[in-house]
Amino acid sequence: MKDHPFFSQILTAVNGKCSLRVHALNNALVAFEEMRKGGKQLVELLQTERNTDSLALLEHRDLGKYQFQLNIGEDAIIFNVHQDVFEIEQGHPQRKTSYLKEDVQRGFCGLISIYNFLSSSLNMNRSDDMGMLVARVLINSDNHVFVEGKKRLGFLYSDFEKQTVSPSLIQDILINSVAHCIETDLEIPTFEAFATLNVMQIQAINGTVGASSMRPLGFHLHKPLNKTE
Repeated sequence: MKDHPFFSQILTAVNGKCSLRVHALNNALVAFEEMRKGGKQLVELLQTERNTDSLALLEHRDLGKYQFQLNIGEDAIIFNVHQDVFEIEQGHPQRKTSYLKEDVQRGFCGLISIYNFLSSSLNMNRSDDMGMLVARVLINSDNHVFVEGKKRLGFLYSDFEKQTVSPSLIQDILINSVAHCIETDLEIPTFEAFATLNVMQIQAINGTVGASSMRPLGFHLHKPLNKTE
């Protein structure tokens, strides 16, 4: 079997690419647990420091090994770590940096995604309501990290070459992500957009104001990352 022409190619992948992907995924899982811990601490601090007459919902929910949720007021912020490793695609700006030009395998990354929904959308199981991808955190096998995201999240953490994962950095990303969600208010749809409803739609409303609460799900700053095989 060792004499087969493709054996050495498979062995090279096992020692190289496959190993790097395992390290990248493990690094992302460790960072995610740090983010989970930070989320719990944030909720506990807010509960301690808020005014006694505050009625805002403050809650941390563990949704399994790969997901947790923070309810801050009307915002439900969901953090998810993917179980796959992705490769930064050819057209991505990070590909133009010397860091990836020197070694393209640094572009294999574990991925943490952060989504924002309305708490009521999840609590009332309004399946047509949509959420918004706030940020995605990419971590490679060397524990280097960068973030793609909305507004300041898109440029505060862009130095992939020099930026490495640390508890303080993960907590900073967490705080900025939550702050962005709190700052983003829901906009009511135009009157004309929902001037007519069918029977199924009116039955599905079930106590809402007359329309699904739409926060656009997902966004592409660039092309989607390519999942490695």
